Amino acid sequence: MFVYTGMYGSIYGNRLRKMHLLIVLEEVVIMEKILIVDDSAVQAAQLKDILEEEYDITIAQTAEDGLRRANGGNFSLILLDVVMPGMDGFTLLKKLQEEIITQSIPVILITSLSDVTSEQRGLILGAVDYIAKPFNALIVKARVNTHIKLYQYRRQVERQSMTDQLTGIANRRKYRPFRI
Repeated sequence: MFVYTGMYGSIYGNRLRKMHLLIVLEEVVIMEKILIVDDSAVQAAQLKDILEEEYDITIAQTAEDGLRRANGGNFSLILLDVVMPGMDGFTLLKKLQEEIITQSIPVILITSLSDVTSEQRGLILGAVDYIAKPFNALIVKARVNTHIKLYQYRRQVERQSMTDQLTGIANRRKYRPFRI
């Protein structure tokens, strides 16, 4: 005969029946947000179709609207057309780099300008990549995935650098602004 005595009382019997508690946790997937700034509704829709399964996509039709949305949203990446009426993509990129809120968001330029001078100018202004139109869906997806992962790694390192690894308490970097 089996006897169990524990903090919840005693169980007498030939067999101890085990109770299993099955907890099913629903997997919550947080999608990274991407802002597409393109004056062409067709091009923006094509990009959205390529990326919408994996990412939360927002579209802006003008550079001014793109700047407003970038300042108000929490985007992980911006896909930016260079040739737009009014403010062009290079000017918008420069403004994004000047704003504290948006300067850390990676920007990929997607444009019909395929000359080396335009690509060089975009990269010097702060773009992380340059894709010429017409674009290939697999290349767009691969480059976006790469830059999203790099952005996630950078955010993780920033969070870790603001917390003491031993105690888990915020350290001085959390309270002091970054200085170069």
